[in-house]
Formats: sequence, C-alpha cells, structure tokens
Amino acid sequence: MNRIDLAGQVAVITGGAQGFGLATARRLVASGAKVSLWDRDPGASS
Repeated sequence: MNRIDLAGQVAVITGGAQGFGLATARRLVASGAKVSLWDRDPGASS
C-alpha cells in the first residue's frame, strides 16, 4: 500500500458513516490527516 504523508492536512468527508466515505476517511487518518466526517443519516455511524 502506498503511503502519502498528510500530516498537518485536514480533510472533510461527506457520506463518511459507511462505505467508500468511511474507507477513504480511514485511509486519510492512517496517512496522518485530520478528518471531519459528515453524513445525513445520524444513526449510520453507530
């Protein structure tokens, strides 16, 4: 897996409670970014 250093970067993910959004958020966090997750379904992240 390629790693990109995203330390100090901020990402906003919409639709981040599940699926591609959640997978993308996890990858960004693993690369050092701070991530803000947003989803229109408040129960989806539980």
